[in-house]
Amino acid sequence: MKNFKRRVMIRLVCFISIIVAAFLFITVFLNNDTIFSKGSFKSKGCMTINTKNSMSMHYLDFKGYKYAVLKLKSGDTLDIVTRIKTRKGNLNISLVDSNNNKLYETKNSKEEINKKVKINKDGSYKLKIAGNHKGSCKISWNVNK
Repeated sequence: MKNFKRRVMIRLVCFISIIVAAFLFITVFLNNDTIFSKGSFKSKGCMTINTKNSMSMHYLDFKGYKYAVLKLKSGDTLDIVTRIKTRKGNLNISLVDSNNNKLYETKNSKEEINKKVKINKDGSYKLKIAGNHKGSCKISWNVNK
């Protein structure tokens, strides 16, 4: 009888662990994916990891553009760190204001770039990835008030 209760308890703990892991996976990966889900793109063999202030993509092929909308205020400084690894093609990473004026842009950089962008006007800004590219990219950002 003791062995039976012990096996039931082990199975119950395993079942609860699987449910918790599935919940965390859905919460972290599906909810955070909406950060960079806007745009029009096709990708093959793509693995994307998004957090509140970063996005990392590794892919066999990426065509199109995707972006995140950042709500920024006058006086904010946006610290952006970008890294692009290219096997083939071109990839641009840019920050544009609501009038599509480019405040920052990098194209096919071979090294990590750290950039501070001073925000002069309250509004919505797009951090955008665009191109026809094979490789990977990582963007991280912090808003300093």
